[in-house]
Amino acid sequence: MKETLNQALKEILDAIIVTKDFVIEQAPDVVQQLLAWRFTISLVGFVVLLLIFVVIWVISFFIRKNVDDGDEIFVIAIAGFASAIPLVLLPLVCDWLKILIAPKLFIIEYIMGMIK
Repeated sequence: MKETLNQALKEILDAIIVTKDFVIEQAPDVVQQLLAWRFTISLVGFVVLLLIFVVIWVISFFIRKNVDDGDEIFVIAIAGFASAIPLVLLPLVCDWLKILIAPKLFIIEYIMGMIK
């Protein structure tokens, strides 16, 4: 009974050591891939929101050229409101800037977000 228990504990200890070595070996690569993935996703979202903002303003510019003077205020108000939506969402997709400037800070905040 004692031999079986010792054998089981030895196997568990060996498995833990192998797992620890694997995690230590792979951790830098995993962190690098995480940063690259989050950077790309965040940058794509940033560019899309920026394009939406520019398209809204270009459309409103062309509409203002073809609208009577009385309706121009209405077009400006709609363009202002529509462009406020991407501007409000812009900080949500600025992780790319944080990764570029302070990747360690991003990793700490990411881990803290996972813990919560």
